[in-house]
Amino acid sequence: MREFNAPASFVVGEQDNVVSAVYENAATHPDYPIYQRLIDGVWTNVSCAQAADQIRSVARGLIARGVAPGDRVALLSATRYEWAILDLAILSVGALTVPIYETSSSDQIQWVLEDSGAVLLLAETDEHREMAEKLAPGLPALRAILQIEGSGPSAIETLTVDGADVEPAEVQRRVSGLRASDPATMIYTSGTTGRPKGCQLTHSNLIYEIRGAKDAVPDLLKQSQRLLVFLPLAHVLARAIAMAAMHNRVTVGFTSDIKNLIPMFAVFKPTIVVSVPRVFEKVYNTAEQNAFNAGKGKIFHIAADTAIAWSEALDRRRAAGRPVVPLLPRRRADHLRGLRTDRDVCGHHGEPDERHAGGHRRQAAGRQQHAHRRRRRGAGPRRRSVPRLLAEREGHRRRRARRLVLHR
Repeated sequence: MREFNAPASFVVGEQDNVVSAVYENAATHPDYPIYQRLIDGVWTNVSCAQAADQIRSVARGLIARGVAPGDRVALLSATRYEWAILDLAILSVGALTVPIYETSSSDQIQWVLEDSGAVLLLAETDEHREMAEKLAPGLPALRAILQIEGSGPSAIETLTVDGADVEPAEVQRRVSGLRASDPATMIYTSGTTGRPKGCQLTHSNLIYEIRGAKDAVPDLLKQSQRLLVFLPLAHVLARAIAMAAMHNRVTVGFTSDIKNLIPMFAVFKPTIVVSVPRVFEKVYNTAEQNAFNAGKGKIFHIAADTAIAWSEALDRRRAAGRPVVPLLPRRRADHLRGLRTDRDVCGHHGEPDERHAGGHRRQAAGRQQHAHRRRRRGAGPRRRSVPRLLAEREGHRRRRARRLVLHR
């Protein structure tokens, strides 16, 4: 087997760990909205300071319940805001998070809890808790089961009360004692034969994921960007990207409501979306159908062709180490796409530079003067037939494609 490798552009120090960024952000950017959570249908900001306080409070509760460094705490839940808070609290006390998919069967849950030796289970719903309680007699290491939502107090509320007598300095002591080589999580793979096997990842493993993601897409993982996470956090991809967002102060929202994902995009307005192909296909097909229903199918396809041509040209320019040239005004691209992403239909990043902005202003002024002269002559606004409009747009698309080739 051939093997290819390249030296990393970053290093991971011996004392680096995943959770230090939580408390560093709270100290340096306390008011920055690091999360947004959906409350009564409204995306509500959670600042760095608020998130750190909540994570610290839960960590104190875990310490009060006797969770020691190296212990395993299982998290049985769909993707949601509380998942991230509980995960970072577990890591803050030096324990390992053991994710379990919310769709797992009773036998699968029992195996993961038994094989990992989890001392605490954080279950999402009443159904999950009832299932776990039936399994508890056969799990000698499991000391307690807490519920994230449903009847009774939530796991976060319970742990916050439990940790009231634990000094916050104890959490800081545990975070300071973490090393890059310490285990951080145990993820059970689905596997192809036999029972799932636990794969242990260290803080170093996760930090390489975090910094590698930043190195790959530096323009996207930075402050002021917005990430909507809807893939299962029990999978390492979604979890690593959510952690990378925390480290780079990207505002993160969480949802597991895949059926309503399209309208949620329009409300949350993510600049970053990480997913699998089938989800992107669903988004594209829905947008295409909506465009045709509104009589804008031709425009949609022109926009899609422009986006593909731009993406291919962008890859070529990056491979050659050449700068990216914006070609389409952001306002027009936003109109064609209907979503706010950091890279619009033709990949324009941010606002136009001064040279392009000046050109757009001159064009707009020229159009206004032309319309004013027509009104003075009593000619009224110029009207164009639909076939002519479509022909002009097709011509624009072809000229854009030629420009992309010229800019290669």
